[in-house]
Amino acid sequence: MTTLTIQEILIKNIESGDNKGITFIEGNGNTDFLSYKQLYLQALYVLNALQEKGIKPGNELMFQFKSNKSFLITFWACILGKIIPVPITFGVNKGIFNKVINVWNTLNNPYLISDFPTWPKKISPYFEAEEQTLGEIHNNFILYQDLNFTKKGTIVPTTLNDLAYLQFSSGSTGDSKGVMIKQENLLANIQNLSTYLKVTEEDRFLSWLPVTHDMGLVLFHLLPLVKNVAQCLMPPFTFLTYPELWLKSFSEYKTTVSGSPNFGYKYVLDSLEEMELGKLDLSSLRLLINGAEPVSVDLCNRFCEAFKPYGLQDNIMRPAYGLAEAVLGVSFWIHDEQPLKSYYLDRDKLAIGNKVEFLDPSDKGAAPFADLGPSWMEIKITDEQNRELPKDTLGIVHLRSKDVTSGYYNKPAITRAVLSEDGWFNTGDLGLIHEEHLVLTGRIKEMILVSGQNYFPNDLDEILEELPFVKSKQIATCGIFNEDAQKDEIYVFLNYHGDLSEFIGIETEIRKHMTSRTRLGIKKVIPVKEIPLTTSGKIQRHILTDNLLNGRYDHLIADFEPLTSTLS
Repeated sequence: MTTLTIQEILIKNIESGDNKGITFIEGNGNTDFLSYKQLYLQALYVLNALQEKGIKPGNELMFQFKSNKSFLITFWACILGKIIPVPITFGVNKGIFNKVINVWNTLNNPYLISDFPTWPKKISPYFEAEEQTLGEIHNNFILYQDLNFTKKGTIVPTTLNDLAYLQFSSGSTGDSKGVMIKQENLLANIQNLSTYLKVTEEDRFLSWLPVTHDMGLVLFHLLPLVKNVAQCLMPPFTFLTYPELWLKSFSEYKTTVSGSPNFGYKYVLDSLEEMELGKLDLSSLRLLINGAEPVSVDLCNRFCEAFKPYGLQDNIMRPAYGLAEAVLGVSFWIHDEQPLKSYYLDRDKLAIGNKVEFLDPSDKGAAPFADLGPSWMEIKITDEQNRELPKDTLGIVHLRSKDVTSGYYNKPAITRAVLSEDGWFNTGDLGLIHEEHLVLTGRIKEMILVSGQNYFPNDLDEILEELPFVKSKQIATCGIFNEDAQKDEIYVFLNYHGDLSEFIGIETEIRKHMTSRTRLGIKKVIPVKEIPLTTSGKIQRHILTDNLLNGRYDHLIADFEPLTSTLS
């Protein structure tokens, strides 16, 4: 383990004379290259401008950047000046503004910087009741383009115990919390990741993931920078508009390491017929990471098979598990010579404390879960009373390692609830250890309890996605507790924009398919205009259930129920 800080590593790397750096791929043939040395020098000028604005070491700086380049220059200005960067996904909608307000109110001495000139005007109409917070944001708002880059700032030395940045969680199960990432945590995880992934100076990384997300920031920016390896970054919007550009960039830049959540691989496969790939050459790729959401081994295999004619090598897909509280990575599938594994578990026997039952894939009650490989961290599986469970028994996943955070920023009570005095962190994820490998089944907060059996919404979503009219991430299964009946009831939300009268047949098919595959009944199928997702593509089920309980879908239900009364 290095004793150098991340500041010192950057300086040491650029003094080596290598001209490694970042290629920004914007689409339409537009690219921009920034060497790590240029990044360092430009960050120093931004640091001076921030220091002239009165920002001091230990102050927090929230980010609202459209440009990856401006984001990273400012991020490193903060690192060099011991200012605490707080990356937040850019947006000018109520969801992002809500997150900004919530995050702002958890910080001590915050500022906000953006490269979008009218950002302050956009937020004001949404939060007139938050007059004091809005006033603070307006007073401490910095427009990146207004900064004066006249001289270099003063570097403030740091230690491994200092905060590197705050990573606010995606909020897939509720309000996001600021994960404290110290330099020691960050550098430990980077070292472990690079060892497991066998990173060398010849590697070239490429990503379309947002740099505000831990996978985009750590795996595809900080790791290659610390290891002095070339990297290419593409904005998510560019990927969504031109998914073939991601593939073609592998050829052009001889990429060796890339990755995506399930969503990205599925999006590429769904777009394949419209792509003009020409003489695509994917032979340089040696690793494709699949993480940030539940992994489908079947999807991994279908993606690899689809691109085998273009030179994609066998056994390069790496299912992975990680979370912001461990900086990023926790476990990876690393067996180069073995095919990826799914374990088919009896979905009727997935309660905490159950010894899981492995089934044949053809069994009607079999739910597939990916083998996520071994970990360098200590892992234990426990019941709700924190008693350790034996292998092949479903329980709550706990981690202990130098990689793991010391807690949530300004949230001591929440920190104490999940982090024990002897360093064990309760992830809130459910899973088991099988043959020393980690297998995850879902989130404890999202688990649905029906007739004494536990079911996981991501598993039920995949069952409904078997229907030809259901697209990935356009359906969400949720369990909502009925106080009168004292039980969970299953609600299904479907992204739908057609006529309600035509939805009757769709609802009927959804109900029939769920009952046929699982014997579970559905309380209601609700057509909604949008399935809310986090920046990494996780479904935000709590938003759908909160909206339902707060009456936001009452008008849809009122309009639709008379049409379906004959089906009851």
